[in-house]
Amino acid sequence: FDPDTGGKASWDAPAPPGFLAPGRDGHFLAGVKTGLMDFDPATACFAPICEVEPTRPTNRLNDGAVDPEGRLWFGSMDDGEQARTGMLYRFYRGSLAPMDSGYVITNGPAFSPRGDLLYHTDTLARRIYVFDLGRDGALSNKRLFVEIEDGAGRYKSPAPPFRFSGSPLQSGPKVAKLGEHTESVLKEAGLASGHIEDLIK
Repeated sequence: FDPDTGGKASWDAPAPPGFLAPGRDGHFLAGVKTGLMDFDPATACFAPICEVEPTRPTNRLNDGAVDPEGRLWFGSMDDGEQARTGMLYRFYRGSLAPMDSGYVITNGPAFSPRGDLLYHTDTLARRIYVFDLGRDGALSNKRLFVEIEDGAGRYKSPAPPFRFSGSPLQSGPKVAKLGEHTESVLKEAGLASGHIEDLIK
C-alpha cells in the first residue's frame, strides 16, 4: 500500500512468508518457510539467498527484525506448535548463525534504544527473554525479562524494550478472565440477585 497514491499491490511468495526486512535499492529480504530470499517488488522476483533449516521440514520462519548495526535477527518455529524445534538466528553479510534454541513459537525480536539488548519471545511458554547484545553481534547473559501466567495475571517486567518521548509507561491491570466480573457488572446494571443467578447458571 502506498499512502501517497493510495495504490495497492500484492505478490505471490514461493512459500509461506514469515517476515520482510528492508534491503538495498528497494529490495526486501524475505523470510519464507524454505529460507531467506531477495525480493524485488518491481519485478515480483524472489531470488534464493540461503536455506535455513532444510532438515526440519515441519518448521517455518516466523518474526524477524533488523538491529541498529544492520544485522537481521529472526526465529523459526514448529508449524504444529508442539515441538521445541524453533531457533533464533542472526544473518549478517551473507553469514547465517544459530544463536539460541529450544523454542516452540518464536515472536519478536526487538531491541533496546541503545541497541545493547535483544528481546525474544517464547510465546507458548509465555516468556520473553533478554540478552546482552555485543557490538560484534554476540549474545550473552540470557535471562527472563517477562513471565506471563495464563490470563496475564502475574508477570515480571524490569523495564520496557521501547521508549516514547513524552508518554510515561506504567504497568496496567491484568486482562480479566471470561466471566470474572459478570456478577458485579450485572449488579451495577440493576439486575436482581435472583435474575443474576439464573443468568450465570
